[in-house]
Amino acid sequence: MASAPHVATFVKTVPKEEKMLCLKECTEGSVVKILKVEAKETLKKRLMELGFLPGRHLKVIRNAPLKDPIEIEIMGYLLAIRKSEAEYILVEKIKGR
Repeated sequence: MASAPHVATFVKTVPKEEKMLCLKECTEGSVVKILKVEAKETLKKRLMELGFLPGRHLKVIRNAPLKDPIEIEIMGYLLAIRKSEAEYILVEKIKGR
């Protein structure tokens, strides 16, 4: 009796996509890394001038009672931004923090 030829199967592993969330979803005390700013040119330019650049880390200090505005620490200074602006800043949580 002849055996069937061995057929190798290959499984392609796809790396897990980074867990992206917008800054407005972050809780107090969260330390995050900015991935990108997805806003219209005027707002994007303003946010980037304030220091919201990809790769930069920031910390959420506190949310106002209705979560608007959000106080953050970035580049050593405190800044408050509106929730409507924070939704355009995509971040990922930093492990271990």
